[in-house]
Amino acid sequence: MRTIIKIILLLTLNSINIQNIYGQNRVYSNSSLYFESDMQHFTKLGNYAKDTENEREQYIGLWRYETATILFEVKIEKADKYIFMRGDIGDVSYFFVDAIIFKYKLVENGVTKHDNLNQNLDYSLSQSSITPYAIKQGWSDYLRGQFIDYTRNVSALVEIKKLNTVPEKISFDMSRNIYYKLNPPAFYTDTSINLFNVPVGLIEMVKVY
Repeated sequence: MRTIIKIILLLTLNSINIQNIYGQNRVYSNSSLYFESDMQHFTKLGNYAKDTENEREQYIGLWRYETATILFEVKIEKADKYIFMRGDIGDVSYFFVDAIIFKYKLVENGVTKHDNLNQNLDYSLSQSSITPYAIKQGWSDYLRGQFIDYTRNVSALVEIKKLNTVPEKISFDMSRNIYYKLNPPAFYTDTSINLFNVPVGLIEMVKVY
């Protein structure tokens, strides 16, 4: 799990730049360019990458994808000061980022496979590594993070982009190639069972509210 999270973080954190300094803890803007030379300071001092431009707002709400056999709804909520832990035992650091988190409902052929739309997710230090989340990258027009298919307990890279359409839509792109299996290997030995139940690849989702 730590490996894929570190990959995502490295892709994400190089978009963050200093905005203000408060003592030793710095508040960064996550919509500007991040200086690679300051990365060690950012990850060691408990700093905070803040959504100063409120760029997350356009993604907040419930989004729906529907076919003849699948109903897939994703609720996107703000997660202020989402906490990340970095390092190993004896050399652990932490930092905060204004992120978004995902909840979802999946119905296949009328059968509900998963529904945590009304659940409160814990993104504290002990739980943040297994919380589905995404972060806005400064130079880009999309969110990037991890989405978890709870029916198979697989975490995969996800990218979300707001589309310029009426009605409001987002593109939702869950990778079929960059993923991490959260269960023990024996759980996935039956290759006749799909690795994912959640739609993978690029889909468009319509805003419900």
